[in-house]
Amino acid sequence: IVALIGYGLLMTIGPIDLALALGSMGLAFLGFEFSVVSGISIMSEQIPQARATMLALGATSSGIGRMIGDLSGGALIANASFTTAALASAIIAALTVIIFVLGVREKPMSSETLIDQASQ
Repeated sequence: IVALIGYGLLMTIGPIDLALALGSMGLAFLGFEFSVVSGISIMSEQIPQARATMLALGATSSGIGRMIGDLSGGALIANASFTTAALASAIIAALTVIIFVLGVREKPMSSETLIDQASQ
């Protein structure tokens, strides 16, 4: 959500003022980096029996997404505009928020499970 706000600000005020654009970009990067670090624990807990597989899937997905972003971002800025690239980033961030809201479920742990984990 923080990245989405940063991309939205970058899209609207980025072309107007360089200082505000840099602040917006900083906010977007802060939200992005926080989501990457938070995603590690979320991915590893989706299927606890297959943590390594889920982390490998997450790393692979992240690499593919980074590759697509590098290719499409440069093409959007060169052929359309900076605002179009920021809009595409905001749309993708919004889709990510929707996927997390609909797809990630937290399972509360029982006190017995917590005691078992603490004893190991």
